[in-house]
Amino acid sequence: MAHDDTTSIEYARRLADAEHRALKTLGLEPGASSEAVRRAYRILAIRHHPDVNGRDSEASERFRQICNACAFLSGRLKDPDAVAAAPETRITDPARSGRYRTDNPWGMFLWWRERFF
Repeated sequence: MAHDDTTSIEYARRLADAEHRALKTLGLEPGASSEAVRRAYRILAIRHHPDVNGRDSEASERFRQICNACAFLSGRLKDPDAVAAAPETRITDPARSGRYRTDNPWGMFLWWRERFF
């Protein structure tokens, strides 16, 4: 039982660190609203979009970080209980769990069928 408590505490700590990094990426303070996240995303996405910056690799990487931060924070603000679920209750990706062999077509089909249906 102590192992489960440690895992949950570690997961909560990693989740809080990820939220802090995402807020820092968007230049927001903790407790920002979904409207503030959306506004910051729009401003930064326009500024760092690869098409605007002539396909600059640094701007492209920064744009990817901005998109990931916005997606993480949007999901967290919409349904905090689903994002904060303990690791053992989250749905895992069958391809990563080793349940299906994804190196052949049949395994890919089974993985796809379970993931999308």
